[in-house]
Amino acid sequence: MIMIRINHLLFGVVPLCWISIGAAIGAGGLPPAPLRESGTAPESRVRELHLKDYSEIGVKHSVPCDFRYTDKYFGYLDDETYYRKGKLPFQSACYDAASAEVLGDAPVRFDASRNEWVRDISVALKRWASGGELRPEQLKSITASIRTYPLNNVNARGFAYTEDSWTGDERSRVRRLQYCLFREGVALCGAGDMGYLTSGEEKEMTRYTLDILRSIEFLPKRNDASSLPSGPAQEPQIRN
Repeated sequence: MIMIRINHLLFGVVPLCWISIGAAIGAGGLPPAPLRESGTAPESRVRELHLKDYSEIGVKHSVPCDFRYTDKYFGYLDDETYYRKGKLPFQSACYDAASAEVLGDAPVRFDASRNEWVRDISVALKRWASGGELRPEQLKSITASIRTYPLNNVNARGFAYTEDSWTGDERSRVRRLQYCLFREGVALCGAGDMGYLTSGEEKEMTRYTLDILRSIEFLPKRNDASSLPSGPAQEPQIRN
């Protein structure tokens, strides 16, 4: 999947933020305790993001898009403070969904019979096999390292998947999440690190991040009321 990194924060325009690796997740999908602020109570807030076209800085197939999502905890923070403090656990950008580069080597495929995205481990195996034939224990590690989550949102359909590191020092292995949501020729995609594997399931960010991703709703294009999202989610249009 194509990803971009932008090292500055623009209020209202593609704030691309990282959450610290290894933070513990709270009960019920709330943010982990180290991410919370003492003396504050949870407050829900709907936030909007207006992502720009990054073609001018070399991001291929980048397009602008607008969407909103629900922040169930940090509603007491204004947008500028929320993004500056790194409360969003992934970075994002929008792309032309017809570009084959959108999916890249994501280990997923669209299952028309189920009308949702499912895991396709063969993609990951092909990626790892580029260095030679895989041994049985490698096949087992790759298969176990990937989990897929369909995203069937209010007006978009897509996927998220996590992939665990399985090589190198065990103390530095992390879980990384990537996602894409599709609507009417636009692909909203992003990624973030969910935590160290040594921290255990209860101390990583996946559930919290999925809760945010499942609340995403595409907004109409600016100054174009006719594009107001309505009806069921659209099936993605991806070239083979």
